[in-house]
Amino acid sequence: MAFLEFDLDGNQSKVELQKETTMIGRATEADLRFEDDEMSRKHCSIIQKDGKFFVRDENATNGTFLNDQLLNASELYELKNEDELRVGNTYLTFRA
Repeated sequence: MAFLEFDLDGNQSKVELQKETTMIGRATEADLRFEDDEMSRKHCSIIQKDGKFFVRDENATNGTFLNDQLLNASELYELKNEDELRVGNTYLTFRA
């Protein structure tokens, strides 16, 4: 089981990553939606493939950061336990 942990309004939350692709953003159709003005409508995706998890920036205006490194748009980056994503002003921790 893998999930993302994040702080939402002062409360620690977590979401299990069950889908093959989980879209993160501000759009109403995003699987994981945040009210974050620095986040794009479709900011990034978490992709499950062959038992591994990857992150892909979806050409977000402010970019997606993995452990403080800016990701190249549309490339897949493998996620490891305790990796930290910054999506807009929102921080998410990957747990596997």
